[in-house]
Amino acid sequence: MPTAASDAPGVTRPPSRRELTRARTMEEIKEHALAQIAASGPEALSLNAIARAMGMSGPALYRYFASREDLLGELVANGYDDLADAMTQAVEAGQAAGRPAPDQVRALGQATRTWARAQPHRYRLIFATRYGSGFTAPERTVPASQRAMSAILSALSGVQPQWQREWSSTAELDAQLRTWISRSSEGPVPPEGLLQAGILLWTRLHGVLSLELEGVFASMGIDAGLLYDQEIERFVSL
Repeated sequence: MPTAASDAPGVTRPPSRRELTRARTMEEIKEHALAQIAASGPEALSLNAIARAMGMSGPALYRYFASREDLLGELVANGYDDLADAMTQAVEAGQAAGRPAPDQVRALGQATRTWARAQPHRYRLIFATRYGSGFTAPERTVPASQRAMSAILSALSGVQPQWQREWSSTAELDAQLRTWISRSSEGPVPPEGLLQAGILLWTRLHGVLSLELEGVFASMGIDAGLLYDQEIERFVSL
């Protein structure tokens, strides 16, 4: 939904009828786009087909999204934001309840898997296509993706001393991690050990999830949920 507009510093006004109509139309466009992606993948996304389904002309739809890349960038950013919301809420709920850090990591992991399994087409758009890599609409997708990483780092921060004892890194990798986080986040740079832990947890969880969603573990007769839980335990039970 549109946010209130501002006419002067500290003064807001309700969105106008025109702004509300535009926001609703953009949401409807995105709903049609996600339906196309769910059915045939992002490469099949067609702005002209969306326009026909909505009873619009092609040029009229391009007033809302300038190109396929523009629309896909918006969908990726929205997906990252939704996933980050689920992850952050899981961590914050654990913190508010005073749960130990390992339980916060477990809750974050389960929130991630629940989100992915509920809407695999959005998950694949983010993690299994070039559109989610940060090269499409980076001004929107990179900050949105960083929110998800921030949730991981927040959850892991309570077990970070264990990572300092058990894991080592190289100066070259540490430098790359610092460059990456300083480029993609405006906050303070976390310790290198925590950054490495965050990247490794992110990689392992999404590795399991990606294979699960493609049916690989089912074909092997392996319970993906058990394997996923085991990966989390490797991070919280050192």
